[in-house]
Amino acid sequence: MARGDLTLFEEFAANLGAENFAFASDAINVALFDTSRTFTAADASPAYSSANEVTGVGSSYTAGGATIASTTYIEASGVATLAGANVTWSQDASGFTGAVSALIYDGDQASDMAIGWVDLGSAVSQQDGDVTISWNASGIFTVTVS
Repeated sequence: MARGDLTLFEEFAANLGAENFAFASDAINVALFDTSRTFTAADASPAYSSANEVTGVGSSYTAGGATIASTTYIEASGVATLAGANVTWSQDASGFTGAVSALIYDGDQASDMAIGWVDLGSAVSQQDGDVTISWNASGIFTVTVS
């Protein structure tokens, strides 16, 4: 998997079909994790948990990560797209270190159901500079009906 690749959980397809997400109104969040937390597409019932989430004393990073601002879920010509603003945690001398993956999840669901995750490729540190998750210009993900 290349740095920055987004992988959707297989369970996401079932949750989408069961109408468990309300992308137009729910808070879609992204949280950062260290090497002790690994994700696979086949994870059963993937959800946010603070286990192995990065931390930083006095940091601008808080448990649960950040809400992706300006999310939209729009369908056009058989392609539905979830889009949203990039997320940045500004450089902080007491910030987190060792973030290797970013989990995307629905923070308004009681179970914090996960959608997918981004492989950061190697450990990133808020102490070294801003940490930004930049979504693809075409959206965070698309669902195509053909």
